[in-house]
Amino acid sequence: MRDPQLIAALQRLPIFASLPGYQLARVAGVARVTRHNPGDIIFRQWDVARGFYMLLSGAGQLIQQGSDGGQRVLANVQPNQFFNDAALTQELVEQATFVIVQTAVLLHIPRDAYLALPTGAPQTQAPISAPGPSHGTPPPAPAPSHTPPQQDRPFDPTPPAQQQPAQPPEQSPVTHPPQPSPNRSAVPARFQAHRPTWLNPGETLRLMIHRHWWVMVRAAFLPAVILTAMIVGAILSPIPFVSIVLAGLALVIPGGLLIYIYFDWRNDWLVITDERVLRVEQQVARFSVETQEVGLLSVQAVLATLRPGDPVSRILRYGDVVISTAGSAGNISMDFVPHPSRVKGYLFHQRDMKAAKAGITLPGRKPDEHNDPLTFPPDDTGRRVAPAVAGGGLFSMKYVNQRGEQVYRRHLMVWARHIFWPILFILGCLFVLIFGWRIEALADLGALASIGGFIGLVIGVIWLYLADWDWRHDLYIIGDQVITLLSQSPLLLQFREDQILIQRIHNIEAETTGLLRSLLDYGDVRLLLLGDETPKVFRDVPGPLGVREEISRRQRAVKEIEKQIENQQQVDAVVNQLRKEGMLPQQQRDSAQQPANLNPNQPPAAPSGQPVMTRQTPPIPRRRV
Repeated sequence: MRDPQLIAALQRLPIFASLPGYQLARVAGVARVTRHNPGDIIFRQWDVARGFYMLLSGAGQLIQQGSDGGQRVLANVQPNQFFNDAALTQELVEQATFVIVQTAVLLHIPRDAYLALPTGAPQTQAPISAPGPSHGTPPPAPAPSHTPPQQDRPFDPTPPAQQQPAQPPEQSPVTHPPQPSPNRSAVPARFQAHRPTWLNPGETLRLMIHRHWWVMVRAAFLPAVILTAMIVGAILSPIPFVSIVLAGLALVIPGGLLIYIYFDWRNDWLVITDERVLRVEQQVARFSVETQEVGLLSVQAVLATLRPGDPVSRILRYGDVVISTAGSAGNISMDFVPHPSRVKGYLFHQRDMKAAKAGITLPGRKPDEHNDPLTFPPDDTGRRVAPAVAGGGLFSMKYVNQRGEQVYRRHLMVWARHIFWPILFILGCLFVLIFGWRIEALADLGALASIGGFIGLVIGVIWLYLADWDWRHDLYIIGDQVITLLSQSPLLLQFREDQILIQRIHNIEAETTGLLRSLLDYGDVRLLLLGDETPKVFRDVPGPLGVREEISRRQRAVKEIEKQIENQQQVDAVVNQLRKEGMLPQQQRDSAQQPANLNPNQPPAAPSGQPVMTRQTPPIPRRRV
């Protein structure tokens, strides 16, 4: 028997307002109402969208991480606001992380259960179309659902084409597919019309991207200058024969070189399909095509970096992408990729979608992350709470961020070495400004000494700021699935982000050498990876033994989760077999289909008039690397 209060709540939503009562009852039958504590993460950015959400009470935030690694609050979600409506009928990816900030009661309609209703997914009031490319900033908040209740009415069987068209509801800001590059279409029109020869039968193109156009401009600069000079010389030459020769040579040599540069750039692709990742390079001079490929499910890590020492890379946002597999021989790399962080996110999205369609469990994926015990440590009462420190103190070398990840900075001794020379330079400039008139050599310079001291002081302050910034943004982040080595150096114009799957680590070495390091307890941690002879190194981290133990603890937790998932899959396989053979009684069948109720009592924070809110055991998840 369906809860009439839950059915009434669904009928107030615009997308369900036109459904008859029996279809609303079916939707209510697959809906899940759960209670969450502050700090619970419902879903993360780049996760595959699991369905529709509506906040019944409490408060939450949608937090988006940009390509530069910074985070911003995309929206503050209040009671009776809903989002992810398009995810009921489409396979989409989350564009932000949804975090509970105040004890909340949440309504969730899973997409799989919605599409598996006895007569199929019910028709909603408004058609839900696939979201198009999003090149701008998403809207600041999800559309509120404050609409007056409507009475049940028969469902109009008239085909949609004969009905008055309804405006689709505003799409959620968290369900747009990630766009790898704002200046390129996903698949060029010439490849949509003519299928390339290197594409397998039945394979679908998802993304084709060139190197950044700056590569072509930089290579074409010198030939263009020579071409211009020869054309100008041909025009200004008083001898007709010389003019003809210069014009002909200009068209043949630098002109031909420009054409070659263009086609060489145009025929070099990084390709993502629904099955593989390919590096396609068409050799213009040799009239051949070279391809390097790796299966989507074989991708274990993606390194996306802006080019070090290249200031134009920061302005035009291009960099290098390295796609890693279990062995270094299968790696794919491409330089001068536009917006490498977006390409990385899009690649992970396609890999997860393929795994979800195939029903494959990828290593490192956890159960529903909003119910994962690893997200935040429990307090004395056993409840999971958000960490007290979300961004670290001014000189914190170790803290927990908002996602429950352990973050390490390099030791304060490294910071002291960074700021030593800037502070010494600033003190010298201050000495010149204060006592320069007493020194005979400086007094003879008069005002020039004071001006020079002031300019030097400004330079020293900027130098000190950049040295401090360099230390604060050199981070080692240990998550439940991925370890991130983040290095940003404005002085050297470097940005590097290296992500490692915890499952790839087969050995961890902690090393402390030297008297000073031993006294201050800091050193290096080396991560040895499967299929890679080059270790990843945490340099100058405080308490290297503690870092090693933290990584080992998370490795054990991931293995335990995988074991639980495997056991649950075996149980479900047995239940499905018994159900097919008719050996499972109806009562046990219903109990097997419904998640376990961990809290049968109505929560004290649930508003009056709402149905009983219970926390549900999450379904078996699909996992990604």
